Amino acid sequence: MKTARSSRSILRTTESVCPKYSAPLPATIVADEEGVFMEKRCPQHGDFRVRLSATPDLYAELDGFYCSLMGQAQPCFDYEIWPTLRCNMNCAICFFGCPRESSGLLEPTLHAIEQFVRQDTHPFYCLSGAEATVRDDLPDIIRVLKKHRKAVTLNTNGARFGDESYLLKLKDAGLDRVILQCDGFDSRVSLVMRGVDVVSQREHVLALLEKHRMPTALSSTIARGLNEHTVSELLDYALAHPFINGIAFLSIAFDGGARNWSQERYMMPDEVIDVVCRVPGYNVRKENVHRFQKLHFAIKAFLKHRACLYNQLYVLVRRRGSFEPIDAFVNLAKAEPWLDRYRHAYTGKKHGLGAVYLGLAVLCLCCHRRILVLARELIGSGLSYFFRTSRYLRTSRLLALSFTTSCDPYKLDKTILQNCQNEIMAADQTPDSLRPIGREGAYFVNLEKRHCESKNRGKP
Repeated sequence: MKTARSSRSILRTTESVCPKYSAPLPATIVADEEGVFMEKRCPQHGDFRVRLSATPDLYAELDGFYCSLMGQAQPCFDYEIWPTLRCNMNCAICFFGCPRESSGLLEPTLHAIEQFVRQDTHPFYCLSGAEATVRDDLPDIIRVLKKHRKAVTLNTNGARFGDESYLLKLKDAGLDRVILQCDGFDSRVSLVMRGVDVVSQREHVLALLEKHRMPTALSSTIARGLNEHTVSELLDYALAHPFINGIAFLSIAFDGGARNWSQERYMMPDEVIDVVCRVPGYNVRKENVHRFQKLHFAIKAFLKHRACLYNQLYVLVRRRGSFEPIDAFVNLAKAEPWLDRYRHAYTGKKHGLGAVYLGLAVLCLCCHRRILVLARELIGSGLSYFFRTSRYLRTSRLLALSFTTSCDPYKLDKTILQNCQNEIMAADQTPDSLRPIGREGAYFVNLEKRHCESKNRGKP
């Protein structure tokens, strides 16, 4: 382990915006003994300091590794279709505001969606937006995507899944996986996050998803001092219910409905990792989570895929009634030096040498006495993930953890934003035309900018 950082150092500079008015500002990423911070100064609104990590040495090393590989924008392989911005709930943390604000987006016709996916070569789509299930023709949209051989995930609040027949319609249409918004099973948390107590509803929906063997990932928003206990709650639930194959822990974003929340609630994905590391029984070590990020970023760079520093990944393995960390089966420590060599070869544009180093890193992963226990699953799901096919969406052996957040005016880092993994497909001109409208992170920051401008003009 490295010794604690005892002095202040500048890691890099970037561009951000003022949290109060969204005007462009320069920002500096600094590290000291308390952590890593983004600092920026607005001439009108003063100084802002956002903590990105409480472990400065680990995060500083990962930040440098990431920026070396993702210094330029890469192609996008994760497309979100927004079929509608209508919703059947009014969540306090909604990115679109509470109540929702006008976005100017339209609902694409089924014909427009088919016209787009017919000529698009990307294999993976997520149906998102506000709440896709409010469209009665959602089963037809899924059929269109499957007709053109797309893997389809639905991000939903699950309110309509209380109707079992509706869930079956989506499954029969070809839906591959559900991402269910679930902030745990504490009614107090539900009231704060969602504005109503939906715990019983979520439990009923989860029972139906399990009954019909629908691969499911949970999406949970985490706020400091409110629901860190949700992390262990959901890990325990996933262990007991193998149809859960992923958990996305989203740290609170100060935009939309949560823009006026107390700053004490703020936390970043790297800090949520600290919470997971404190959960007893799962043996997750942060240095191994960061080694896994290096592997993830290196492969993404090699394949020329986008990757976001605000979206960190890790994997737990189901075995004999418990979860074990992925590093109990692969040798991340032995692979790390070769990943560092790959970084330097990549930045030096020595791509042939870099490919050799990355290959050696992968071979080193296999230098573990338990690798054969998991080799088949790792090869199948790993290739499926990086080449965006549907196989990894259906695994029950592995639990994919993601630690992520949405960009807001406090944490916006344009160096990271250029490789935002999610590209939005929406109808912004006519319902008869679906097209890319930009990165998800940029869209929400611009939505906040419009809110600030409207507020400053004295409009509601």
